[in-house]
Parts: sequence; structure tokens; C-alpha cells
Amino acid sequence: RWWHIFVLVQLDCMTSVTQDSYIPSMPLMAQQLHASESAVGLSLQINWIFSGFIALILGFASDKYGRRPALLTALTCYVVGALLCALSPFVECLIVARCIQGIGGGSQVLCYAIVRDAVQNGEERSKLFSLFSIAATFCIAAAPVAGGLAAVVVGWRMVFVIL
Repeated sequence: RWWHIFVLVQLDCMTSVTQDSYIPSMPLMAQQLHASESAVGLSLQINWIFSGFIALILGFASDKYGRRPALLTALTCYVVGALLCALSPFVECLIVARCIQGIGGGSQVLCYAIVRDAVQNGEERSKLFSLFSIAATFCIAAAPVAGGLAAVVVGWRMVFVIL
């Protein structure tokens, strides 16, 4: 049971980490991709938009087809998007890759649906939702620091591979 909770917390934090971990690398990314910093920043905004809209679609899809197929599809998009980000030769490719990765980022909503379905005790469910919030808050604070350190040590492209 603890393993399931651990995985769900990681999935819930995935969106926050994905969105914040490469922010410190944006100036270097712009330089290496021969683009403006605002174009690289667009990749972050596009990811937010896709994560938000896809969350709605994944919610409906998971109700119709099941949580597992929806989650596996989203995670596949996330991994493919992350690898495409790491391999992006141009900022336009990065933006498209972040769109694909944003589809996976929308899976955050499924974590709450899974807990709602699996945990019948309201008090225990509330504790798990609180754990998700605490972990997400920590990740929001830690992701830029960890991403910046990783970018210095292994380069900004590896930050996406690590994700």
C-alpha cells in the first residue's frame, strides 16, 4: 500500500517538477537553440496550457476507459515529450515537445481520482490529499534549485532526461 502512495505522490509532483526544473536553464537554452528567451519561455507557457486542458480530457477518458489506460497513455506522452525536449535542435521543436510532455502533465488529476476511488475512509482520503499538497509544495520550491544544479553538472538537456 505504501508503494502505491509513493508512486501517486511522484505522479502528482511530476507536473510541478516538469514546469519548474528547467527555468534556471532558460537563458542558456535560448543561447544554444539560437532563440530569444521569450521563445524558450513560450515552451513553459504552452506546457501549462496543455497540462490544464488535457486534465479535463483525461478525466473523461479515465471515466470511460479506466484509470490505468488513461494514466499509461499520459505517461507515455510525458516520457516521449521529455526525450524530444532533450533532443530538440531548435526552439520550435522544444515547443512541440513541451506540448507532448504537457499531455503527460495533465495526469495529475488522475492521482486524485485514483485515491477517491480506492480509499473509502474520508479521513484517510483527506490525509492523502494533504500529503499530495505538502509534497507538491516542496517540489515547487526544490525543482528550480535541483534543475539548476543538474543543468550545471550535466547540462540542460539532461534535465529533461532526468525528468
